Amino acid sequence: MNDELTAEEQEQMRKAAALGKVSLGIVVKWTWLFAFVFLVLFASFSWYIVQRLAKSGWRYTASTQLLFMPLQDAKVPAMGDKQLYRILNRGSLKRRVGEELAMPRAEKETLGWDLDFRQESRPSNVFTLTARSGSREAAVRKVNCYAGVLIAEYGEWRIKELNRWGEDATERRTKMRGQLAEMEEQLVDLHSRAGTDTPVATQTALTTLIGEQRRNLLMLDVDIAAAEKARGSMEGGDHTIGAALIARAPELRKLKASMEELDSEIAKLRQIYTDLNPRVQGKLEDREALEKRYQEIVAECGGDDPGEDRIRQIEQEQASLVDVAAKLDALKETRKDLVESLAVNEERQRELMAVTPQVALLEFQRRELNLALVELEDQISNMTHMRENAESELQQIERAERTDERNPYEAKNFILAAAGAGVLTGGLAVLTVGLGLLFGRVRGAKELAAAGDIRVLGSVPGGWMMRRNQMKEAMGVVANHFVQADVPKGIVLVCRLKGANPHPEFVQELDWALTMAGTRSFTLTVFPEGGRGMPEGEGTVMLNTVRDGSRGWFPVVNRYSLAPTELQMLRADLVALREEFDCIFLSVHGGLRHGGDFTEQLLGASESALVVVGANRTRRSELAYVRRLVKAVGKPMMGLVTGARGRTVRKELEESRW
Repeated sequence: MNDELTAEEQEQMRKAAALGKVSLGIVVKWTWLFAFVFLVLFASFSWYIVQRLAKSGWRYTASTQLLFMPLQDAKVPAMGDKQLYRILNRGSLKRRVGEELAMPRAEKETLGWDLDFRQESRPSNVFTLTARSGSREAAVRKVNCYAGVLIAEYGEWRIKELNRWGEDATERRTKMRGQLAEMEEQLVDLHSRAGTDTPVATQTALTTLIGEQRRNLLMLDVDIAAAEKARGSMEGGDHTIGAALIARAPELRKLKASMEELDSEIAKLRQIYTDLNPRVQGKLEDREALEKRYQEIVAECGGDDPGEDRIRQIEQEQASLVDVAAKLDALKETRKDLVESLAVNEERQRELMAVTPQVALLEFQRRELNLALVELEDQISNMTHMRENAESELQQIERAERTDERNPYEAKNFILAAAGAGVLTGGLAVLTVGLGLLFGRVRGAKELAAAGDIRVLGSVPGGWMMRRNQMKEAMGVVANHFVQADVPKGIVLVCRLKGANPHPEFVQELDWALTMAGTRSFTLTVFPEGGRGMPEGEGTVMLNTVRDGSRGWFPVVNRYSLAPTELQMLRADLVALREEFDCIFLSVHGGLRHGGDFTEQLLGASESALVVVGANRTRRSELAYVRRLVKAVGKPMMGLVTGARGRTVRKELEESRW
């Protein structure tokens, strides 16, 4: 199942498990304290409850109930059950009970504890009153007096509230009536300005009429354009000849008729006489004279003889032109009248547009105000009815006559005491665990292994001389784990935390155990230049390391940050030593320090880190700091516990795994 989780989720699970183990260890460690605190608190609470019930006058309890049934009217504001509970649960009402019963001052001060006012959940309009006293009669008298005070208080409050609301409603009604009178005056003025009693209907009808007139005007414009186009096509040619012919057409027709009569007479005379006959000659001469006159008239009209058909055609065209002109004049006259009427109507519409919106708005407001006024009148009437019945809205269901006696030694009192003691003890446990996690100390190898990201190598007992054999056995287990376990055996940075104070021969024993396991080890100590810790005598000097057998010392100028040259020489010396030894322990003289780049630089030059903590001495905050530091660099961590108890070491030697 864990294989399906991501690395981050697995890490969170390990952290949660480690935190649970540490917290459980702290609780187990202080179990005797928690048990003692629980017993003391339980005894104290039990004694207090028993004494309180036995001596404070709470032996007898009387109860009664109030029923809240307000008149329901959506138009008049009514009090809800919760609001009534807040009002009637005031301490001043309990003091009023003491005044009503003429109680001594000492008893008045305890009324806050003796009287109880509770709202039931179902139904919520039922309220339970409880009174406690040292005698039955006093408890009954208190609870009945308390009920009477609450009923009287509610009646007074409700009547005052309704009176206040009635005054506000009356004032609002007067104000609404004044607004309604002002609206009526404004409407009369607007109607007189509009000149009609129905400005909205008039404007609607006028708008319809203007639309029809505009459509008619558009149609007239189309007809006028068509008539002008027709007249233009008729007047497009030269109509001078046509007009002259039309003017002299009767004379031409008369000459034509005379010529036809002469032609008829000539034809008859030619049947009898020759062309030389004087009668024929005279008719021919008359005929020529008529024809000459006819040609002269035609010449005067500016053209050749058109003939009767052409004359008739010209007459028809002239008649059509006259008709078109007359129709065009009539259309223009109609358009002129329509434009004048449209201008008058539009002017009237503009006048109405300035008045109609105001009239519509005022009429709407007047209608709404009339509805609100009618509703307000109903509310005032209903309020008067509710004020008459306000005192009967809260009633006592049944007067209290009996009491219940409470036994101070009943089981629920001790259960209550146990619950209080358990809550306080649990709070103390949570506080102890929190302080232990923040400021506590590492207990041992199991807690170190619970972190999940530290490979624990073993535990070293305290008291070197007294547990010499246990030390050798522990070093053997450490060496065995170090050699056989899947951990890096190269350059190991030894992070000795505060509280971890191994014996000076600890390093020698570890070297000897590793040598016996077949691992060549070398210990390189970084110490401040000029400080204590440098052995006497001369040794082999590398780039900056003073070597003496399987131990070496690397002096530095600053304990908070290595200079680039120092870091480069340290890396070169470690490379040279790595060729000769299987494992190099890089330690810091005086233990690990917070701050600076010193530890990060050493971690960068190392392949893994060995965290050395002191059992019940090293703070968990110190361990958390080193874990974050090593984890950020990405190096594997190993752990070693010093100063453990002999019994703990023996147990861990038997298990020899974490």
